[in-house]
Amino acid sequence: MSTLLLVLDLVGTFVFALAGATAGVRRRLDIFGVAALAGASVVAIGGHFGLAPVATAIAGALLCFALRMVAIHRDWQLPKSRAVDDNESQA
Repeated sequence: MSTLLLVLDLVGTFVFALAGATAGVRRRLDIFGVAALAGASVVAIGGHFGLAPVATAIAGALLCFALRMVAIHRDWQLPKSRAVDDNESQA
């Protein structure tokens, strides 16, 4: 029973992270966060299944790098910073 609960917890966490990442991309937020999340997921899942730590770290880094290269190739932009008004900074 505890294995089923763990699997359901992992699936729920993955779906929640995927939904948040999708919402962030739709609102043109930081694409780097999505790439880092994907790479970290590979490392975490590999560690959970007992795969070699070096292999999972390399796979996660390659995935993160590949996603960043796709972002550059497709001209996905990071959000631009904006100046803060004096009225906003006092709120």
